[in-house]
Amino acid sequence: MMSDEKFTNKIRATVIKDSRFEGRDVGCSRLITVEYVAPKFLLAEINTHRMMVKNASSSRSEPTTSFMTHVFVPTKVGKNKSGMQSSEYLNDDELSEFQKDWLRIYEMVSEEVCKLKDKYNPHKQTLNRLLEPFILAKGVITATEKWWNHFFMLRDSDLAQPEIKELSVAMRKAINDSTPQTLRVGEWHLPYVDSKVAGDNNINIKISASCVAQVSYRKLDLTEDKALSIFEKLNLLSKDKMNPPHISPVQHIACCVSKRHLFSFLNVVKYNIDSFHSEFGEFFVQCSKLIENLGTLSFNE
Repeated sequence: MMSDEKFTNKIRATVIKDSRFEGRDVGCSRLITVEYVAPKFLLAEINTHRMMVKNASSSRSEPTTSFMTHVFVPTKVGKNKSGMQSSEYLNDDELSEFQKDWLRIYEMVSEEVCKLKDKYNPHKQTLNRLLEPFILAKGVITATEKWWNHFFMLRDSDLAQPEIKELSVAMRKAINDSTPQTLRVGEWHLPYVDSKVAGDNNINIKISASCVAQVSYRKLDLTEDKALSIFEKLNLLSKDKMNPPHISPVQHIACCVSKRHLFSFLNVVKYNIDSFHSEFGEFFVQCSKLIENLGTLSFNE
């Protein structure tokens, strides 16, 4: 049996970047990036929220021996009944016994996984799937305040699964405790980077994209050399069909530019202005939209 410390509930959330369009005070003028740790089985529910940009740790990238140490144990378990919600929960004694049985089942599964690993040496992208029901995952979500509130309305509810409610409560608290930075037109929302500007040769955009990408497969390394090395592997401006770009990390990065200001930034009128705005509403343009429409990371190229 592994140490009890590894089996404690570790659902948590931290605001990574919080930005507000200067002079605006509506739900879509505030953009918030949150990093979280939660049971991997919640991703199916999190991914139903289309207006939130999401990345999460990958079962295909982490070695199995490391993957199997991030174990989650339920701390609130309802008794079975018809419908999607339980109205009666295990008492403390019952819950303690349930958790022991949960860990016993996990140990059985992990032991069998180790046997499969030794016998067949299968790739982790297959082997790790057997462990997913028990595993905690790290993720990052970016959305406007409007869509965060919609998430909380659905998930911070007694009708929600207890684990996603606990995550929602942690996220709501982190956001309520956060003070947004003020962005002027042309400044940037850059998760993991303490700057509001793209920087020379878009260095801050590149480091931010790298850090978001690292969430899916490795421990965060903010050193410039490592970040740039990872950024290059994203192939963001590549047109090579055999080595396609990995766009999702730069969907979290956005320039503070409203529709009204876009014409002056583009200098021409041939573009469909609506094609520059998507999940983040009318006040922020995702870096991914600049790649899609202009083939660049920023307006300054």
